[in-house]
Amino acid sequence: LAEAFEAVASGRGGVVSVVGEAGLGKSRLLAEALERADADALRWLEGRSLSIGRNLPFHPFADVLRGFAGVTPDLDEAAAAARVRDAIGARLGDAAGEVVPYVLTIMALPLLEAEREQVARLEGDAMENLVRRALTRLLRALAEDRPLVLVLDDLHWADLSSIDLLDSLLRLAESHPVLFVNLARDGFTDTSGRILATARASHAERLAEIALQPLGTEACRLLIRNLFRGADVPHDLRTTLEERAAGNPFFVEEVVRSLLDQGALALDHGALRATERIDAAEIPGTIQEVVMSRVDRLPPERRQLLQVASALGASFEPEILAAALGKESLDDRLADLVAAGLLLAAAPRYEFKHPLIQEVAYDSIVEARRAELHHELGVAIEQTLSDRAPGYHARLAYHYGRGHDAERAEAHLFRAGEEAAGASASNEALHFFQEASARYFERHGEGGDPEKKARLAAQVAHAQANRGLLLEAVAHYDQALGHLGERTPGRVELALRLPPLAIGLLARLYWPQRRQRPADDTERQVIGLMYDRAQAETTTSPTRFVYDTMRVLRNLQRVDPRSVDRAGGILASAVGTFAFGGVSFAVGHKFLERAEPFVERDDRREVLLFGMMRFLLHFLEGDWDDVHGVAEDLLEEGRNLGALWEVANFLDLDTERRIYRGEFDEARARIEEIGRIVDAFQYDLARASHGALSTYLHIERGELEQALDSADHYFDEHAEDSFQVLALGARAKAEVGLGRLDAAGDSLSRAERVIERSGSLLPFHRSSYLRSRALLDVARLEADASAGRAARRAARKSVGRALGVAKVVASRRPEVYKLAGL
Repeated sequence: LAEAFEAVASGRGGVVSVVGEAGLGKSRLLAEALERADADALRWLEGRSLSIGRNLPFHPFADVLRGFAGVTPDLDEAAAAARVRDAIGARLGDAAGEVVPYVLTIMALPLLEAEREQVARLEGDAMENLVRRALTRLLRALAEDRPLVLVLDDLHWADLSSIDLLDSLLRLAESHPVLFVNLARDGFTDTSGRILATARASHAERLAEIALQPLGTEACRLLIRNLFRGADVPHDLRTTLEERAAGNPFFVEEVVRSLLDQGALALDHGALRATERIDAAEIPGTIQEVVMSRVDRLPPERRQLLQVASALGASFEPEILAAALGKESLDDRLADLVAAGLLLAAAPRYEFKHPLIQEVAYDSIVEARRAELHHELGVAIEQTLSDRAPGYHARLAYHYGRGHDAERAEAHLFRAGEEAAGASASNEALHFFQEASARYFERHGEGGDPEKKARLAAQVAHAQANRGLLLEAVAHYDQALGHLGERTPGRVELALRLPPLAIGLLARLYWPQRRQRPADDTERQVIGLMYDRAQAETTTSPTRFVYDTMRVLRNLQRVDPRSVDRAGGILASAVGTFAFGGVSFAVGHKFLERAEPFVERDDRREVLLFGMMRFLLHFLEGDWDDVHGVAEDLLEEGRNLGALWEVANFLDLDTERRIYRGEFDEARARIEEIGRIVDAFQYDLARASHGALSTYLHIERGELEQALDSADHYFDEHAEDSFQVLALGARAKAEVGLGRLDAAGDSLSRAERVIERSGSLLPFHRSSYLRSRALLDVARLEADASAGRAARRAARKSVGRALGVAKVVASRRPEVYKLAGL
């Protein structure tokens, strides 16, 4: 650990994982290592996860950010927010405006009006993208000023949104002097275990793993000797203590405290002295029993206080405790528990000295009393805290849920879900909405308000979609639409409906109604939910995606599009179905023509989506005039809105266009721009584009060996079938260029297996394989003048298939037309 501190001080980032069971000394080890480090050379930030914090979004990072900004407990919300703004402004200057709103959001601090407007216009995963960029930018700036050590204690208890964020932030260790020190117990695969797996897979050369083991016999004996400081303790007691401690330092320390509590040991001039009670002293068999014996020996009022505090969690506000117990002040009693080594004063809060003390105290509460106690604590929180306090609704949902108050729990779960969704914490939002839905159905069964049920199911679906749980999201979109009267057709019925739906859609596209009525509330909900469901079906169910897309478009044709949110963007998205799907450019143009009047010019993300879809259509069609591009200022707006899907897709296509036009310098500049998006947002789609485009550029520049390395890296980094076919197709093209025809054949055989496995790939992705298959078959003919009719037939067939796909993917035309002699 000390070596890791030295390394980061010299400019090398890294990851340290300290794993051990409770009581083995993870925090003590860290403190000892810090004593030896040059503290002035390092910036030290620390965050701690709470045992009740699995559903408190970003709570360890909020801890880190409070430490960075110097937010002290005595500050009110407005003063705390001002201090955060000042701290970020001092580090980032003019760029602070792109960081402050997102940092304040995850800290649950109030925003200024302009900041609220900035956050309010974000949709979908945009907030998540911008939170990731904000934290990446801030930590990078701190590390550039002074090497940064980021300690995350009790990581096993972290919320999943914090784990997602940390998973992406680990990449900073590769490029900046940032040392991540993660302390956790073993066996938590979803949280600390996931971070360790990422570090092993992606940062192995910078990872130091420390797995704490129980002390050996000699070490345990030395610890006991040091703690007793030469006291005359009976040999049998020492032996029993060594055996039962099982190498756990916390056990030994707690036994000493227990013996002091019993009067079997006394402290005399800094040394322990055995008393006449030592022979009758008993040593419990487990650490839990040791702590429990200490709790049981407390006076009744102190024991009750400790138990109530334990239900609040590892740390707590004394005013909540006082309200729950009906006391004006608990200062003297809390001071007694601090003196007893059970609590720590961390004004204005208190903390349990060790997580095991809190766990044991809570377990000592009889089951029948727990529900009543949690309900009392919920009432006390409402009486004492502002509803803007961090985690307010989540805490109330927890306590009222444990207190069997389903109605209050449901209300606070829904509010907590909305807050989590607004802070980009999709994992916690999903949990809260699922729990709220369960509470509602628990209360109402098959009855209740259909619109409320639809709203709950829709919120669950949105959260699942943001987490990438697409199959689950589709199922909940089905439920939401069902509550609104929209039945989801089965496979056979869907197949029967598609043809007449397509005919009706195209008829209304070319011969629209002159007068259209405004959509009512239910119609607007149905259109929005069906559109969102279609987005979740793009990879999970292509047939249903086509059906839902057509249904959405058809429903829009029945009403005035101006009465439906996102109507312009929805209509423009039809390009994805008809043009990118290889169906019809003409229909794509017609939908763009229909969409343009309904694009809200004040909605810059919708404007960007329209521009990207227009460029996509012209790119595929082969009209590569610069006039169809997206303006640079709009791209910058898109980045600042977190509209990364739109920005990354445009940059990908525009770079490919420049590569095949021979504009290599401009293409390289675009690739570097995509790299900056990867660096700022850790956005995987942009990372995929960067790898693919780098490979294409190497090939077109004749750097074929480099192209092979790039293609292999791209293939290894991306498991999606579509990306793997692109990688293998590019690799085969480079191998043909190098004259390695057998190797190219192997690459294309691998691509064929991926295509067969996938079941269906869009023409854009298949075109890489078909182009390279034609190149290889023609190259084999040219290399073997005696090739027979079968080889010539195979070449004609592969060129013909390549010509077919080139009709709908213009970037393949020059090569394929040349092979065909056109």
